[in-house]
Amino acid sequence: MSTKYILHKHLLGAHPEIELEEAEYELLKRSKAALNGALSLEERYEQLVLSFVEWENAILSQSVSNMVRFSPDQRSFLETRLVLNLKLTSFLTMAKVYVKQSPIHVKEVLPTVTSKDLVKPLLSAQYRLQLGQ
Repeated sequence: MSTKYILHKHLLGAHPEIELEEAEYELLKRSKAALNGALSLEERYEQLVLSFVEWENAILSQSVSNMVRFSPDQRSFLETRLVLNLKLTSFLTMAKVYVKQSPIHVKEVLPTVTSKDLVKPLLSAQYRLQLGQ
């Protein structure tokens, strides 16, 4: 008994089917995995950017609030500090998640390339560039 490869939509009722060769099926399977990996990488990056924007918005919001309602009491200072620390912690957590998971997603997109060869040198180069080394 031979294996039959069919491509069809996941719908109820009648739907067209396309018969595939094994090579075509394997290519589509790898392509789907690559696209899922690329989407995951983009989503992680978007989460990182949104986390950074939230942190910056919190800084601006607290700055404007303190300029308009100048209240140099201990309580307002602690509330401001708490809000900014929470947003910064969220941003740094997302940065760590992005750095840790990006090699996994790159491996899904480019299975023949190791993360050591691609991701780590790029991250290191950006790190050195930002520090001015």
